[in-house]
Amino acid sequence: MNGDFMITLSELKQEIGVIVKEISSIFPNTKMYCVTLVGSTEKKYAGINNTFVDIRDVDIFIDVTGNPENFCSGLSAKMVGKSFGTYRYIEELQIWTFRKVRRDVCFSFHIVDALTIETIISCHNNPTIYDLSLSSFKLNYPTVYRTWIMEALCIGGNEELLKRFKLCLKDKHIPIEAATRLKKKTLQSLLYFKELNNESVLGRDIIKNQIMEKLISLCYIENNAYYGTLKYLDDDLKKFTHSREMVSLCNELRMSHQNEEKDNLKLISDIERVITL
Repeated sequence: MNGDFMITLSELKQEIGVIVKEISSIFPNTKMYCVTLVGSTEKKYAGINNTFVDIRDVDIFIDVTGNPENFCSGLSAKMVGKSFGTYRYIEELQIWTFRKVRRDVCFSFHIVDALTIETIISCHNNPTIYDLSLSSFKLNYPTVYRTWIMEALCIGGNEELLKRFKLCLKDKHIPIEAATRLKKKTLQSLLYFKELNNESVLGRDIIKNQIMEKLISLCYIENNAYYGTLKYLDDDLKKFTHSREMVSLCNELRMSHQNEEKDNLKLISDIERVITL
C-alpha cells in the first residue's frame, strides 16, 4: 500500500476499538495476550479526536503467552479486511506479522512471544547490547525497552502483562561498562581510520559510518536513554542534555564525507579528545 491516507483521529480510534473487539471474539481468553500501540501510532493516538492524521501504516503489537505462530495464523485467517500478503516470521525482529487493509488504512499486526520479551529484558545488564546497529536490519534491544514496553499503550487484552514488563525495567540504568566498552571500540576504529585515510576513500567512509554509530550509541548511554528507531534519532540528539560536544561531532561526521584528508584527521583528533575526557 503506497502513500498516506487522511483520516480523523476519532475515526481511527473507532476502527482500532472495533479491531480490539474482533480480536477478543477470535481469542476469548484475553488473559493470554495484551494488545498495544507503539511508536508513531501511539503518539498520534494521544492527539485531539477531531484532527486529521496522515496514516501510512498502523502498527498493532500483541504480546502473547501462548504459541505466537498459532495466534498469528488464527488471527490473520479470521480477521475482517483485505489481506496484504500472507503472515510470516521476521527472524531479525523475532516477531510474527501480517497486514490487513480496513477502511483504506493498512493495519500491521505484530505478534510477539512474551517469553522473548522476558529474555530481552534479562539482557539489560549486558553492556554489548548498547552498541547499536543503525545501518543493518536487526533488533536493537533498547528499541524493545523503549518502544515495545516503556512507551507502549495497552488498548486491549491483559494489561497486567505490559505492566509486568514495565515493572521489570523500572529504576534500571544502562550499565557503566557499556560506555567503557564503546569508548575502547571507538578508539580502535579511529586508529583504523587513520590507516585508511590516505589509502582507500571508500574504506575510509565505511569506517566513518561505523564511528558515527558508536558515537550515537555513546550519546544514548551518556544520557541514560534507550534508542528507539531511526525516526526518533534526530529529535533525541537535539534533546539530549549531556555529551553535547559528542552530538556536534556526530553532525560533523555526517557532513564530512567530502572533506580533505587533513580535515578528516582534525575531526578524528577532536573525537579522540572527547572520548578520552
